[in-house]
Amino acid sequence: MKVLSLVILIMFFGAIAGGTILESSALMKNFNRSCSDFVEREKMKELLDSIVSSFETLVDVGIDYQENPVLESICIKYAAYNLTIEDISSGCNLNFLPDADLSDPAMAGFLFAGGNAEEFLRFRRYRGFITEISEIQNFVKEESLNAVVCNGWFSALHVDSETGRMLIASYGQSGEELYPLVNDFPLINVNTADASLFVPLISRRSWRIGDAAAKATALKNRLQSGPVTEGELRSLLGLAENHEIYKYLGVRTSFWKLSFKNGFYRMNAVIAAIPERRSKTILYYSLIEGRLSREG
Repeated sequence: MKVLSLVILIMFFGAIAGGTILESSALMKNFNRSCSDFVEREKMKELLDSIVSSFETLVDVGIDYQENPVLESICIKYAAYNLTIEDISSGCNLNFLPDADLSDPAMAGFLFAGGNAEEFLRFRRYRGFITEISEIQNFVKEESLNAVVCNGWFSALHVDSETGRMLIASYGQSGEELYPLVNDFPLINVNTADASLFVPLISRRSWRIGDAAAKATALKNRLQSGPVTEGELRSLLGLAENHEIYKYLGVRTSFWKLSFKNGFYRMNAVIAAIPERRSKTILYYSLIEGRLSREG
């Protein structure tokens, strides 16, 4: 009986010991995985910093377009991480454009179902600023979705508008305190924008631009053979240098989206061109947002 009890006791302690070994082994695996994940995450942050730094070579280029050699060289440099770069600010910004812009007959007819902006404007007054285009898909015509954005700078031209008051209420600041969010950088890069936007924008009633449709078509046709410079843009439109339209249309991009992958992680980030105060000259590029997610 004593022998049996001893055997059972030995088996019991053996089971405990074995369980401890198995448990310790599982803990070590989790620990190693955590360490590996930490290293991967840090690698992604380092890559992001390096890519943002690479954008400094774009500051003095003069014009931005998707096949720009500087952008292509950055993509090649980080090809192992499947880096993609996309302009996400060159379009009709439904967050920041004033009611008068969106209610203009040409713009409203282009953008909204029924050719009326009022339903969307009511939604914006209630909802505030949006972060994803999917939030306003019910208001915008499907064929116009590629021409709208929800990222970009706020034009100093619009600080006294409804959206200017929304901005001040949202940030609790005004005037110079809102720089660089509020600046004089042109809102839309014609070299990367959806060309369908040109006719309704240039045809804006309050601008009274003669032969607006013909000028928009000329710009669209010219872009089919390559990007335009600022001088070419002004020549094509044939308007005075101080015309308000040049607060809207330019040849530089303000917000770029980056996406790349390494191991199990993907980084989606947004970087912005920071302009000089009261100028459209780019000083440098800055990281605005970085979202790291695990895939697989």
